[in-house]
Amino acid sequence: MKKTAITIVLITTTFLTMYSQISFNPGIKIGYNNTKIENVHDNNRKGFYAGVFGELYFNSIGYALQPEISYSQQGTENYNQDFFIITLANKIYLVRERFYVVIGPSLDLKLNGTKEIVNEAAGTRIKLETDYSAFGGFGFHFPFGLGIEARWKFSFKDEVPDGFGNSIGKNYVTQIGLTYKFDLEKWF
Repeated sequence: MKKTAITIVLITTTFLTMYSQISFNPGIKIGYNNTKIENVHDNNRKGFYAGVFGELYFNSIGYALQPEISYSQQGTENYNQDFFIITLANKIYLVRERFYVVIGPSLDLKLNGTKEIVNEAAGTRIKLETDYSAFGGFGFHFPFGLGIEARWKFSFKDEVPDGFGNSIGKNYVTQIGLTYKFDLEKWF
């Protein structure tokens, strides 16, 4: 009985200590995109991106896992591509929740794709294509929630049809933008 009580106290203490060192902050992000596609002789596309995120910050190790959902304009001036993007950002804070580096993978769903997905039962048709990409960058958060971030992203999949049944050219994206994290502790 004594061992069970001690075990319960230790587990509860460990859980409470861990929980107090983890914080969750939702946020929004918006910014400027400059994109190009390799092997395509066309001007870069200048567009924007916007999205939402939820930062799960682990205080004791200076690391944050940040799932993101966003919209992004990519491609070239004459070959526009619009994506719905699901990202898993890994942020490593170098200076007390202020300056960080970020890396991670993303799944990009092309909104104006050419592959048609049909659901006969629901009577729906969706044109969709996917791309897989990775990114890296850095950013800075100010104490009042506002942040600035720069990212460089590259896709793994060729995007542009070459006219012979093949695809050429991967997306390369430079992003500069603003973020805002909502501090839930102030609200609740």
